[in-house]
Amino acid sequence: MRKAFTNNKLLPIVSLLILVLFLSFFAYSRHSLYIPAAAAAATTPAQTRYGKLNQSAILLDNDLNKITTLPPTFFVIITNETDFPDHYRVTYLDLSGVIARSHITRIDFQPVTLFHSNTFFTAQNDTHPVNIRRTPHSTADIITTIPHNSQAFFFGQRAGEPLLQTHGDRWYFIRFTHGTTQHFGYVYSAQGTVDTIPTNIIERVPENNNNQNGNGYQTPRERLDWIYIAALSIPAVVVVFVLFSRNKKDKDLR
Repeated sequence: MRKAFTNNKLLPIVSLLILVLFLSFFAYSRHSLYIPAAAAAATTPAQTRYGKLNQSAILLDNDLNKITTLPPTFFVIITNETDFPDHYRVTYLDLSGVIARSHITRIDFQPVTLFHSNTFFTAQNDTHPVNIRRTPHSTADIITTIPHNSQAFFFGQRAGEPLLQTHGDRWYFIRFTHGTTQHFGYVYSAQGTVDTIPTNIIERVPENNNNQNGNGYQTPRERLDWIYIAALSIPAVVVVFVLFSRNKKDKDLR
């Protein structure tokens, strides 16, 4: 008789548990299947597009004038594909420009190493400072000077005015940082040395990092998934606790 009575008292609790689980599952299913397209676009970052630099890659300005060569086996980030019929808008480190479509190869993965680093021009001009010029010509405006033995980041090279027969028309495109100011421009190759840019070892970012968009970002959709899982678990824990408590009381009464 007591056993039947106990089961009758537990029946509403079990029924309530089933109802809560059903409603939670129904709400989660709607959340998973019926996200509006506009909301999905707003909460999911756009996929970044990459291009691998070919041997002849040259970065151009908006008027399609040469800025510098870029090292092969590294990558640019493609920012626009429609402004020019035969070129992409791209970024490389802190440079922005245009590059011919034939100079890069589109890829469908995120590379571990995008850009070269720790490659420098060192001013060596018989103890004299080196002029940074706006274009690779001896008559071009001087932006600033680099003191003897000082270093500037080396991006690449391009042809310009041949000042010395021994060095021909090779100029280096560099970034010189002085305090909080950065200067971009050209130095003649005879007035310093540059580090060799190594060949990039091309590796993919592991697939399990892609669901965080390659930068540790977890979307609001992913965070809501955890909230729904917790909502499903809490009622079950409460009901199990109640069941065990009632069973213990029944045993004590006996």
